[in-house]
Amino acid sequence: MSTLRVLFVEDSELDVELERRALEQAGHRVESRCVENAAAMREALAGGRWDVVLADCRLPRFNANSALAVLHESGWEIPFIVVTGTVSDREAVALMRAGATDYVLKDNLVRLAPVVERTVAEVQDRRQARAKLLDSMERLNLALDAARLGIWEWDLAANSLYFSPECRRMVGVETFACTWEALAALVHPDDLPRAVEEAKSAIAARESYSTELRIRRGDGELRWILNFAQARYSADGAPERLIGIVQDITERKRAEEQLSRSQTLLNSMISSALDGFIVMDSKGSVVLWNRAAETMFGYTAAEAEGRQLHELVAPESTHAAYMAGLRTFFATGEGRILRRIIELTAQRRDGVEFPVELGVAPLYLSGQLHAVGVVRDITERKRAEVALRESEQRWQFALESAGDGVWDWNAQTGTTFFSRQWKALLGYEDHEIGSNPSEFSDRIHPDDVQTFQEALDRHHAGETLAYSVEYRLRCKDGSYKPILGRGRVIERAPDGTPLRMIGIHTDLTPLKAAEAERERLQTQFFQAQKMESLGRLAGGIAHDFNNLLTVINGYAGLSLTNLPADASLREPLEQIHGAGERATALVRQLLAFSRKSPPAPDSVNLNDVVEDLRKTVLRLVGEDIRIVCSLAPDLPLTVADRNQVEQLLLNLVVNSRDAMPNGGVLTIETAIATPQGVCALCNREIPRLAYVALRVRDTGTGVNEQTLRHMFEPFFTTKPVGQGTGLGLSVVHGIVRQSNGHLQVTSELGVGVEMSAYFPLGAERKAAPAPRLRAAVGHGETVVLVEDAPEVRLFLVRVLDSFGYRVLDAPSGPAALELLAAEPADLLITDVVMPTMDGRELASRARALQPDLPILFVSGYSADVIDSSKGLLAGEEFIVKPVSPDALASAVRRILAGRRHSTRILVVDDEPGIRGYVRSVLERSGYIVDEADDGAVAISKIRQAPPDLVITDLVMPEKEGLELISVLRRSYPSVRILAMSGAAGGRFLPIAEHLGADGSLPKPVGPAELLAKVRELLSPQPAR
Repeated sequence: MSTLRVLFVEDSELDVELERRALEQAGHRVESRCVENAAAMREALAGGRWDVVLADCRLPRFNANSALAVLHESGWEIPFIVVTGTVSDREAVALMRAGATDYVLKDNLVRLAPVVERTVAEVQDRRQARAKLLDSMERLNLALDAARLGIWEWDLAANSLYFSPECRRMVGVETFACTWEALAALVHPDDLPRAVEEAKSAIAARESYSTELRIRRGDGELRWILNFAQARYSADGAPERLIGIVQDITERKRAEEQLSRSQTLLNSMISSALDGFIVMDSKGSVVLWNRAAETMFGYTAAEAEGRQLHELVAPESTHAAYMAGLRTFFATGEGRILRRIIELTAQRRDGVEFPVELGVAPLYLSGQLHAVGVVRDITERKRAEVALRESEQRWQFALESAGDGVWDWNAQTGTTFFSRQWKALLGYEDHEIGSNPSEFSDRIHPDDVQTFQEALDRHHAGETLAYSVEYRLRCKDGSYKPILGRGRVIERAPDGTPLRMIGIHTDLTPLKAAEAERERLQTQFFQAQKMESLGRLAGGIAHDFNNLLTVINGYAGLSLTNLPADASLREPLEQIHGAGERATALVRQLLAFSRKSPPAPDSVNLNDVVEDLRKTVLRLVGEDIRIVCSLAPDLPLTVADRNQVEQLLLNLVVNSRDAMPNGGVLTIETAIATPQGVCALCNREIPRLAYVALRVRDTGTGVNEQTLRHMFEPFFTTKPVGQGTGLGLSVVHGIVRQSNGHLQVTSELGVGVEMSAYFPLGAERKAAPAPRLRAAVGHGETVVLVEDAPEVRLFLVRVLDSFGYRVLDAPSGPAALELLAAEPADLLITDVVMPTMDGRELASRARALQPDLPILFVSGYSADVIDSSKGLLAGEEFIVKPVSPDALASAVRRILAGRRHSTRILVVDDEPGIRGYVRSVLERSGYIVDEADDGAVAISKIRQAPPDLVITDLVMPEKEGLELISVLRRSYPSVRILAMSGAAGGRFLPIAEHLGADGSLPKPVGPAELLAKVRELLSPQPAR
């Protein structure tokens, strides 16, 4: 007796009892609950799973439609049957459309049990079907992976592509832009239009499509791809996305090219081969012959019907046996080939014989015995079997070629097959290992036996589909080799006991070596990244210190300049200035570590450096340390900053001295060397090139591995507090990196340390002599100064003002642009590193306002801050903080001294004040300016030397501007003309342009507007 859980939607207890009895009388045990409103129904649905809902559609407050809505809201898939006294056809149809499964009238409850049983069974069938579907999808995914099929999806609205890993492998790219354009770029140009058109046609027809096309892989190889795709559409019918499967068919296409004619015919036959369906009557005559049979045997249905089957399909040699079996079948209804599938040879109309599968079953039609035969052409399958055997042979060859060994264990025979490659992997010849399973198990490393056995036991117990485990196997020479073992049981006894198992061994030695190399490279990267981060930190600290030192050293210097020699404040100021200079030296050390100090490269002989510092070294180390110098003769030059090299040597000497508190030997060597090993600066291999080496070796205490990893970090020291800054070796690090060199360190505790700095070989260079500058005094030029640090900005304003410049200061880039937009400037001085807008961006936007504006960059970093983006441009210079007043004034004068233009401008106006104003604006921007008080004087000057531009008033007492413009345009067509006038509200300016003026401005005109128009007219012009 089955149990039915029934949820009643009913307000009549009598009707519920009648329906319950109808179900119990049909053999069901009923568990039920009755509800009369939506809340009760929601509670019942939430409390458990029901087999069926029985609802009356005539309830006054909560009818069947309302109950259906609650059921749909819950998400349960439960049969919903309407049980009612009366219902019209229209109401029944409406209920069925709303989701009801069926309906039963209360006066016919005999139908209730069959309807409930049927609907419950249908739901169970659907659930089982969904489970099978999910299982089928999982098998499909496994099949796709096994078949090497790739999946792609194109979101048409977002123009984004999904490529499965197999797709990426096919196209040979790791990174992919995932857009239609990136995909189209892979397709062969000859195939792209056809593929696009096929896709469009299929989308329009709402059909799937397949196409073959060529793609160009990332490595340049051309491959053939089979693409099968179908569109998905939105609710309004618009295509939303394309989903497709791709397969690499290059090998197939190559085979087709080789055997095109014969293979085309063969493929055509295979693709059209379907099962033939044939029916014979009791006389053996064909009464049904479908289209597949027509194709298979060559007879049309009209030709085959009414004839004996053996005449159409059987070779003549089998006719006698066929007729005997047919007679037995029709006489007794039995036969040896009935109700089973057999293979035999058939014959086509043209006499060609081919293998088929045949299944025959008896069929009674109108009381007469007939025979139904289903024929399948298995020609292709037979060929596939041959191909499969060949494929297995190729598979075996491929495994062995790849270096994988194969074994096959047979529990029934107690033997194991080991492939030749399996034996060779361990160093054995084929005849040196037998078929005993112990040949395998006895060679597992003792420490790995338990791990291997646990993986094997789990697989034998059915917990895993296959086992995969790493272990070591003993080789012939006694060494152990890392192995990845994979295997699975392919045959079991009825009780689950493994009977046969196969497996593969892969040598992991190359992989283990690659992993070790990857770990080493990762360590190198982390070390380089750490040193780079510390360098950035040191550079940032130095930048802030340089701002402070600019103020400290600058004000101290200015004060000392203005104080008499016997002033009481002079000594304290000198102490402050000296401390500032020492702080500047400390900042240079930080910049040397961060490789942001400006070097002064020159040709350096390391032998000369050692000789010049020999006495200094003797004073540094003391009498208890013996110094040995071994200098290579004829040592080549290197290009480096000599001061930095001297500092490097002294730092190394001091470091070695401190490592020998009880005395020892300090050796300084120079040599031409080709170093090997790892660079201490970046933990990378040093290139195998010739270098000039400076080597310092001591016999001190040595350092451990932990110290070696940190010794070049700034402020790292092993000395007690107060006995060192920890900058010595970090400065060495910066100097060597800045010189494009390498550093090598070897040490052993109790033996000492050897540090070798390798500098690249370089040709001799001579430094260019410093240019001689005039006294750094200004002439009232306008300088826009931009500095975000207020104290630095105030100091620089005072310095520039004291040297005779007109200074407009701004705390930020946007504020400076407002100043430049209001009036032109002769020079822009800007800090490089600022919030909101840095100096480079400010320079670019300032040049948009004033293209010929010279720019002086100032920063605590060196010029590589500028070079890192796009370098210094024409009209740009760079100075490093802390900057002295004299250095700043000299740089400003040097820039302004080289700014003058060769462009000549003639200003023609009868008002001296206007001529003077225009002349002042133009000369401050570097133009050469001449004047004339009327048109006649202007023509005389133009005849002597034609200018580049004439700026003329229009209303003058002698020769007016309009007449001057006409003369110039006839006699001097290359001279540019700018008309300016305030007469009659500028009414004459259009006339001036009509007569030939290149531009016009109404008076009064501002400086920025005037300069902008002049630059516009003097810029290169297209041919007239």
